[in-house]
Amino acid sequence: MTHAEPTSGLSVIHVSDGFRPTLVEHLVVPGITRTVAATSNFVFASDSASIIDVVALTP
Repeated sequence: MTHAEPTSGLSVIHVSDGFRPTLVEHLVVPGITRTVAATSNFVFASDSASIIDVVALTP
């Protein structure tokens, strides 16, 4: 699961146990987060600075 806060960046949260979610990664992005997309291995976030940030998800 991902959460994009427009001014704070991107958080990737593991929620397989809904009672104990854990933060996998937090990425501060320049500008304002616009779009988030995910695959089973990566999370992509685009921002207002015209940059695509990539987070690799590893077990």
